[in-house]
Amino acid sequence: MKKLILTIAVVLMCQCFAFCQGCLPEGITFTTQEQIDNFQTNYPGCTEIEGDVTIRGTNINNLNGLSVLNLIGGYFSIGGWPDENYLLTSLTGLDNLSSIGGEFRIDRNNALPNLTGLESLTSIGGNFCLWSNDAMTCLTGLESLAFIGGGLQIGNIGSGNPALTSLTGMQSPTIDGYLVIAGNDALSNLTGLESMTSVGGDLIICGNNALVSLSGLEGLTSIGGSLYIGSSSCGNQSLVSLTGLEGLSNIGGDLVILQNYVLTSLTGLEGLTSIVGSLVIGNYFGSNPSLSSLEGLDNVISVGGDLFIGYNYALTSLSGLDNLITIGGLLSISANDALTSLSALENLTSVGWTLSIYVNDALTSLTGLENIADSSINDLIISDNFSLSSCAVQSICDYLAAPNGTVTIENNAPGCNSEEEVEEACLSVGVPLPGSLQTEVNIYPNPTGGILNFGFRISECQRLSLKIYDALGREVAVLPDEMLPAGEHSIEWDMEALPAGIYSFRLQTDSRLSTGKLIKL
Repeated sequence: MKKLILTIAVVLMCQCFAFCQGCLPEGITFTTQEQIDNFQTNYPGCTEIEGDVTIRGTNINNLNGLSVLNLIGGYFSIGGWPDENYLLTSLTGLDNLSSIGGEFRIDRNNALPNLTGLESLTSIGGNFCLWSNDAMTCLTGLESLAFIGGGLQIGNIGSGNPALTSLTGMQSPTIDGYLVIAGNDALSNLTGLESMTSVGGDLIICGNNALVSLSGLEGLTSIGGSLYIGSSSCGNQSLVSLTGLEGLSNIGGDLVILQNYVLTSLTGLEGLTSIVGSLVIGNYFGSNPSLSSLEGLDNVISVGGDLFIGYNYALTSLSGLDNLITIGGLLSISANDALTSLSALENLTSVGWTLSIYVNDALTSLTGLENIADSSINDLIISDNFSLSSCAVQSICDYLAAPNGTVTIENNAPGCNSEEEVEEACLSVGVPLPGSLQTEVNIYPNPTGGILNFGFRISECQRLSLKIYDALGREVAVLPDEMLPAGEHSIEWDMEALPAGIYSFRLQTDSRLSTGKLIKL
């Protein structure tokens, strides 16, 4: 009896091995309905295809013959050029499929209205791409999808899902890669993504011509890559609000806002305090013609990369950037035709490269830039601002006395039409030019690892102040103002507690100013 039971068990195990093992490591392509109908006959017991699977044929109308599949190890493509699936109206037949190891692409299924049939799918190892499905109106069927190891692309420029009105059906899977929502002309909001808290790569939203807000992204707190709201290749024609992004507090890359034709403000971005990469609000490749306010960026204190503000034809001021302190790269403000004031930048203390003010026709003054440390500016460009006549602010005057790079000042209004005009204006309005004390200040030892001495002589009683800045233009030390009598003076400053690097100083009396470099060993 025991022998019989053992024999039966062995037979059952062998049958299970024969019928449950993986198959087709080389993959399979289905081009006819007959091939799908005969799959279980031709490949008995094949429930886990190890290779790639392609389903593409003009007479394929159902996938019922694939109902035994529970895993595809490689790439899985349903549809695609040149033989689209014209007749396929449902993915029923894939009801037991739980995992796809590689990329999953649903492309050019002209009669497919939704994704019903994928209810058991929980994970996709690669990218998940949905585009050129002309009849698809929603994503019903993806309720169990929890993980995407690559990116999720819903539509593409020139090949979106033109009937897609809702993302309902997708329960906000974890996305390790990018999220692209593009070219879906009927999509008016992003409802369906409410539970998504993070995107591992870039988030790109563009070319959705009916999209009026970003409602549906309320749960999003972090983007590992960059956030593109519009791009150089596609915009958002109807986007009037960034509502939906209120919970976003961290962007690991750039924030780019381009070609949003009716967007008037950036309200919705209040959760951002810093941007690791660059901040681009309009440029040569894409304007925001209705943007009249930068409100929404009020809590941003630092931009790690460049700051571009350009081609925003309705922007009259930079209000919204009032708390910005540092920029790690260049600052470029260009082609903002209605911009009259930079005063919102008065808390900005440093830039990391070029300072460029270019082709802002209504701008009359550089007031607002006065607190930028001149030592943080490399090249200076002030050009083709036809109403700009007042450039004699402290940072510009300091820089012109001892430029760190090239200077281009031209084609502005009289008073700011050349380097010489600005230098003259600096003197006439009482902004001291560096250099008058330069030959009289003796700094020793420099470089130093400890005590640094500033030796100088003044010819009459003067109030004196001394400030020290690091390489980013941040103030690291201030000696209180004091009145000094005429004669020789020496001021000591202990650098021992500061890290090694290059610093700059600003030593000023009532009428004279000296700046220079310091090196801490």
